[in-house]
Amino acid sequence: MEIIVVAAMLALVVLLGIAVKGYDLKRKREEGLPLTPTAQVPLWSGTPLTLEIRRAVPRSELREAAVDVAALGHAA
Repeated sequence: MEIIVVAAMLALVVLLGIAVKGYDLKRKREEGLPLTPTAQVPLWSGTPLTLEIRRAVPRSELREAAVDVAALGHAA
């Protein structure tokens, strides 16, 4: 009986460790969200430069922040 209790507690600790590690990886992914800018330079003069930023973001707040950063870079 004692072996079952110890095994259950050990399994609970392992599951808790996996959950914490998963949360930490998710948090790190959201902190360092890389954006991939692609610039297309036109061959004709007078045609504007096209800049595309591609990356899937997990939340709408992060998407809005990325758009704001791109807009600030455009204004500079």
